[in-house]
Amino acid sequence: MKLPLTFLFEITIDFQTLSKMSSEDRYRLRDLARYSDKLLQHRIYVFHLSDINKIRNVLNKYGIKLRFPARAELKRYGLSYSGLSLEVEGMGDSFKITQYFPDGREEVHIIPQKRVWRVYYLLKEFNEPVEPAKLWEKICKEFGIDRFFDRSGKFHKNSFFGDRRTYFDFYYFPIKVLEHIGKVRLGKKLEVIK
Repeated sequence: MKLPLTFLFEITIDFQTLSKMSSEDRYRLRDLARYSDKLLQHRIYVFHLSDINKIRNVLNKYGIKLRFPARAELKRYGLSYSGLSLEVEGMGDSFKITQYFPDGREEVHIIPQKRVWRVYYLLKEFNEPVEPAKLWEKICKEFGIDRFFDRSGKFHKNSFFGDRRTYFDFYYFPIKVLEHIGKVRLGKKLEVIK
């Protein structure tokens, strides 16, 4: 079950940290909050999970690491963690993707723009919504990744999917960038937005 975007989470920020924030950032938090309450030494904010990346951008400026609700807490509500944890930024000839994990860890991935656009044009060649596995095979052929083909030339999609580094670097992150810039629609099948 995917975590609904209406799920609420709570953040407590002490007054000392709030006083260091610019008034613009304090107003931003106030505007995004669904509820806030002033207590003795801190302020409690309640936000929608759908706003987590906006909130993270504000809090990162002040060294506050934002964590997703713990898995045990989500399970208590019959929910599970979903991948709402990517930020995409363009950086000249590449894209920077920051991946956030529920435990507060961050990983940064740099994906060349050339790779993203090659994946886009491979997807466009289908001229219809396509299952991801068909695109995986084209990606491997395009980039000369031949270890997922047997001697007879048959593509082994489970091996490609199982090799997480190749899967993420050549498929997942480029597709996420394309989704972010509005070129691809994700679902059971991938679809180019015209």
